Amino acid sequence: MVAAACLIAGAAAAETPTCRATGKEGGVEPPLSGLEQAVCILERLRVDPQSTARIDDALARLGRGDTSAAEGEFRLLVDEKKAEGLKVAAAAALRHLGGMIVQGSPDKAVGIYREAVDLDPGNADGWNRLAALLRRSGDLPGTKAALVRVLAIGETAGDRQAIAIASGNLGVVHELQGEMTEAETHYRKALALNEELDRKDGMANQYHALGLILKSRGDIDGAETHFRKALALNEALGRKKALADTCAVLGRLRQSRGDLDGAEELFRKALPIDEALGRKEAMADASTGLGLIRQARGDKSGAEEWYKKALALEEGLGRKPGIATLRASLGLILKSRGDSAGAEEHFRTSLALNEELGRTEAAALDHANLGLIRKTLGDLDGAEEHFRKALTLNETSGRKTGMADQYGNLGFLFKKRGNTAEACRNWSKALDLFRQAGATAMVAKVTEAMDEVTCAPPEGAAK
Repeated sequence: MVAAACLIAGAAAAETPTCRATGKEGGVEPPLSGLEQAVCILERLRVDPQSTARIDDALARLGRGDTSAAEGEFRLLVDEKKAEGLKVAAAAALRHLGGMIVQGSPDKAVGIYREAVDLDPGNADGWNRLAALLRRSGDLPGTKAALVRVLAIGETAGDRQAIAIASGNLGVVHELQGEMTEAETHYRKALALNEELDRKDGMANQYHALGLILKSRGDIDGAETHFRKALALNEALGRKKALADTCAVLGRLRQSRGDLDGAEELFRKALPIDEALGRKEAMADASTGLGLIRQARGDKSGAEEWYKKALALEEGLGRKPGIATLRASLGLILKSRGDSAGAEEHFRTSLALNEELGRTEAAALDHANLGLIRKTLGDLDGAEEHFRKALTLNETSGRKTGMADQYGNLGFLFKKRGNTAEACRNWSKALDLFRQAGATAMVAKVTEAMDEVTCAPPEGAAK
């Protein structure tokens, strides 16, 4: 545990001890955890043999993970301060009590922080603590209300740092609620204040957040500018987690723009940081990104290696969408090598997961690939069943290109059966849908297939 010294907090709360860290790590005072704060305060409450015995027992239990006795001591302290009319001191004790139990009993801590803000509504720390827990529980309206109080306290006191932090947090809540315009307003307010105060960590957070909003609007150049500013600040500050996050999002952006070298460099920069921090979700995402890059370069073996690493991580995490996507990607690689059995196993696993998750478009693709494998193996009835299921799913979701693909597949299947009339009927439907979608290459492919068997022109077609 970090060495700590107990202090008496200001005149307003003169009866409530608080603690600060005295140890140094790299020249910076490490912050005390809520539990460390609680231990320090409990030690300060030894005033006579009876209280000493109680405190010793509470600390011993606390060391075993039992907070009940320590909670009782804090409750005695709260009641004592309330009886003396010292509401601010009682609220401070409640905040320390909440900090002690928040990891094991977050719901209980919410109630305690509510008590604290009722007693001391002008304390920004109490509202911030409450907002953090409400956000974790998914209560966004409650989170927003608490942060509005923090913002008002900061504005009343003229505390620009408090205003910047509250504005940034309000931006997050608005973004989670899909209110992008309001989110951007708060982020820009926070950024301006952080730039004035030279709060580089806050600036990095706002650049990253604004980059995401701009990216969602299709302003890719603006998004990249903001991400690169965030990247430079996070790197200079040594903020490893934030650096990895920005590298990952910037890597995906560069990948979408066709800059495979730039994307790979960013993913490879993020991956060792994520590995060192044990961030398996981020490791899986980076590995998937690297696999996509190798595949885009035609390096199927390299892609397969990265996909397998990502799949192992996704399976360990139980993230079904990631498992399904990677299974399908591995299925495509094995299918291209002629390993129909291995590919089919991957596609069937992917299909089961996508159906469970209600991912209609992905399930349609799985059916289409299973149909192609069944057709290759000579199982035309099985192939037709999968093509028709894929067609139905694409019709349900209104995906015209997906529908066209399956009409095309059915056309080739009926050609293989020697049923030219049905082949031409399905190809005609595919041709019409591909024309509507402006898919010139597919129009040419289907037209060539129809010409080979001398299909009659579709009704109403130009002659």
